[in-house]
Formats: sequence, C-alpha cells, structure tokens
Amino acid sequence: GTNIFAFQYKDINENIYVSYKTRLVPFLKNSKFGPFREMWEEILKNLDVSSLVKNLNMNLSFELWGNRNPHLIKYDASLEASILFARKNGKVLPPSKIPVNTKLCAFRYEDVTKDIVDTYKNTQKTLDNQLKESEEQYLGQEGEVWYLLTEDGTWNLYKCKPSTIEAIH
Repeated sequence: GTNIFAFQYKDINENIYVSYKTRLVPFLKNSKFGPFREMWEEILKNLDVSSLVKNLNMNLSFELWGNRNPHLIKYDASLEASILFARKNGKVLPPSKIPVNTKLCAFRYEDVTKDIVDTYKNTQKTLDNQLKESEEQYLGQEGEVWYLLTEDGTWNLYKCKPSTIEAIH
C-alpha cells in the first residue's frame, strides 16, 4: 500500500487545520506513481479523518491499500485505509493504544516472549510459504508491522515481510 500521514497544524490565530502527505512529498497529490489524492479523497467520503485527528489530538499514519492502488500484492478489497500508528507529543503509539474503532486498525495482537530474531525468521518463513505468484502480482500478505515496546516505554515499529517481497523492496 501507500502510507498517508494525516497531520494537524495551527495558523497564527490558533485555527487548526488537517492535511495529508505521502512519504516523499509535503502534501498529498496525484503523481506518476498513482492517483493518491483522488483515492484518498474517496476514503474521506466515508471516514472523517480530519475530525478524528483533531478530536484525538494525534497525527495518524494510514496505509492506503487495495487492488485500485496496485503494488506487489493483489488484494481482494478495492480500496481501504487502515491505521498504522499515531504520533502524539513526539511519541509513536501503536493501533492498540489509539482510542478508535478497531475496524480502522488491521492488526492482531501477539506477545513475543521467545527470541525476537527467531520469531522474525519463523514469521518471515510462514509469510513466504503463504505467498503465491499470480501474473505480475502476488497473492498473500505483503508483511506485518511489529510494534515493540522497550523497557523505557518507547514504541518501535519494525516491518516483517516475506523474503520474496523484501528482496523486491
């Protein structure tokens, strides 16, 4: 998918505005890589992200995904958006710590109590085994985002992708 970051800012009169950006540009736009602005505007018809950002007083990172936003994975869904994380007061928060409808968060919760490197390798192998090649795309899961909490209370995000997808990225 494509990362869309929803962020708020204030003008000199303390009026709050919400805007959106992708990883490579300061404001969301259509580009040669895809009609990101058009697709995001379609999402906004059904999801009031601006109010969500203002009410939570958090900036939100979304994944815009589906078969209309083509990447390496062929999805069943046409176009969807899922929350990846929030930023509040300079800190990252995982979806489980964001007070929103869980339908917005594509995550499963699992405590990693074993060796993290071994868990990563086993998860990557499982994802690889589930991946099927189909024409120029793959069927399966592009990967997982892991939210790891350090002893000092800092959340760190890590991607775990099948080695096939990781090699392309």
